[in-house]
Amino acid sequence: MNKNEGQGLEGKIEHAECCAGTNAGTPGIFHVNKTGQGEHKPGNVQNREYGHEPGCHLHFMKEAYKEALKAYGKEEVPIGAVIVKDNRVIARAHNERESRKDATLHAEISAIKKACKKLGTWRLNDCDMYVTLEPCVMCAGALIQARIRTVFIGAADPKAGAVGSVINVTNVEKFNHRINVVYGVLEEECSLILKKFFKKLRLRQE
Repeated sequence: MNKNEGQGLEGKIEHAECCAGTNAGTPGIFHVNKTGQGEHKPGNVQNREYGHEPGCHLHFMKEAYKEALKAYGKEEVPIGAVIVKDNRVIARAHNERESRKDATLHAEISAIKKACKKLGTWRLNDCDMYVTLEPCVMCAGALIQARIRTVFIGAADPKAGAVGSVINVTNVEKFNHRINVVYGVLEEECSLILKKFFKKLRLRQE
């Protein structure tokens, strides 16, 4: 999405009511393309209709992107996540695996912990997550355990993504909870910051 496209789309829905997570039914995979329109990815479980305006996606993903920028500033892999309930951000976090020397401190895990603490429950049934990079196996499993309703993903991870790229942990029929998945929200920006980070890292190692 180029700058003008993003601004134009946001302008159209600036005052629109956000209704993230109001859909019901069988979970599936939904892709938001560069024009902000929805299209279903090939091979998904079922076609789904999402009642949200794309601008809501952009707003919350930009909040997750701010968290990714914090990680970038700490020389962490720039991944950020926020959890939304009733159209409000209730938890936000970024990758801190290197700085805190903890393999589990991915953005998604930290955001889930904060949301559980805030709500006083481990069940986040009415909550949605916005994350700048497709979750890994650990984080996808945590999304299921926390009963997250929908995960909105910025960029896919073709090497380690566990929500469709390498495997799809969120769509195992025998699990007792399945998650709605929306791809491609602020995809270009989320991908670019990762490329910038790894380019900087390679140059430093040369």
